[in-house]
Amino acid sequence: MIKKSIALFLIFITILCCQSVISDNPEDVHGTFGATYAGFMNVTSEYPPDDSIEIERPPVNLSANVSGNELDVYIYFYNMTPIIDTWDLVDSYINISSQRVEYTTLASYGVGDEFEWGNTNYIWSINVTSSSGVWKNYTFDYTTISQVDSEDARYDVNNNADDVNVFDLSMAWGHRTVGSYATYNGLFDVNNDNVVNVFDLSSIWGHRTV
Repeated sequence: MIKKSIALFLIFITILCCQSVISDNPEDVHGTFGATYAGFMNVTSEYPPDDSIEIERPPVNLSANVSGNELDVYIYFYNMTPIIDTWDLVDSYINISSQRVEYTTLASYGVGDEFEWGNTNYIWSINVTSSSGVWKNYTFDYTTISQVDSEDARYDVNNNADDVNVFDLSMAWGHRTVGSYATYNGLFDVNNDNVVNVFDLSSIWGHRTV
C-alpha cells in the first residue's frame, strides 16, 4: 500500500513538472493549457482583436486583460520604421495582479508616425513573467484601414484619411533619403526599397485621389 501511494505521488509530481515545462514554451502564444501551472498566467480580450482588419490608425490603444498574481508584463510592437525592423518595448507593468494593461500613447511614440501606416499589417506582443521566472509570449496582429477615397491607404502618408494628394507628395519629399536630407523613415518608403526617393513620389502621385 505504501509503495502504491509513493508511486502515485511520483506520477503526480511528474505530470506537474511536464505541464510546467509546456506552459513555459514561448511558442504557446494563445493557448492556456499551462496557465494553472504557471501562476494562473493568461492574456485575453486583446485590442485590436487578433487578425482584425480595417483598424483605425493609430488604434486607440494596444491592450489586453492579464490574469495572474505577482506578474511582470511587457508590451512590445514590431517597428517597421527603421530599415531593419525591430521589436520595441513600449510599456511595462511590474508586480501586478489581474488587470487590464494598455499602451495608449501610440500617436506620440518615437517621431509620431510608427502606428499611422495605412493598409499595413501590424504585429504586437505581450510578455508575461511570473515571480518564479516562468514566462509566456502572446503575439497578435491587426491590419489598418485599407482605402482612402477608393485608393490604397498606404499612400496616404500624412494620415488625414481624406485624400491621397499633393500634401502626401510634399511629406514624402521632405523625408527623402537622397543626399544629406532626412534619415530613413519607412512610412514614406511606399515602394519598400529601403530608400525614399523620386520613385516613392511617383507611386504616391500615381495613386492620388484628386
